[in-house]
Amino acid sequence: MSTQSEWLTATEAASYLRIKPRTILLWARPGTHQGSHPQRHSASDLALPTFRSGCYTRSAVCCSHETEDSVRQRNRSGSVVLDKRIKTWNFFFWENGRRRSKKIGTMSQYPTKASAWRAAKPLRDAVENQVSISTAAPTVNKLVEQYRAEKMPKRSDTRRSYNVWLRNHIIPKWGECALSDVQARPVELWLESLMLV
Repeated sequence: MSTQSEWLTATEAASYLRIKPRTILLWARPGTHQGSHPQRHSASDLALPTFRSGCYTRSAVCCSHETEDSVRQRNRSGSVVLDKRIKTWNFFFWENGRRRSKKIGTMSQYPTKASAWRAAKPLRDAVENQVSISTAAPTVNKLVEQYRAEKMPKRSDTRRSYNVWLRNHIIPKWGECALSDVQARPVELWLESLMLV
């Protein structure tokens, strides 16, 4: 004789409500319904209109603990996601209550999600061991070095004038700033303050 619990797994609730299990899992996301526990919903939240038979009104519905555990595990160890627009694999993880990401590589480097997952092993280990992953943005100095190596014009007069601007104006003011900290308005004010003839 089996005992019937007042809670249903996502699959059981979905079949009872005649909807897809994915819909139940979407309802279980935090913030989508009011309540103190994000995985539980009141019967009124899940009740079907009265014209449909099989309405589940006796008690609330809860997603299975397997689903809760997989979400916790994913939050603990991170996840690998493909950005389809630029065809790059990214590793998403939580750090200090904020969602962070780190680029793993391109789709040509890692053609499958499994290969990208293997490539993200050092990042996963760092997240699981709660070691801080370096997501610091490069500084303006690094950008200038890279620009000089890759994109600096070949013509000597142009090269010389660009180097003068970089050496005398840009690097002294912005060299140690992270690229993510350089904003349009402060740069605009700085440009206006320069004494240019």
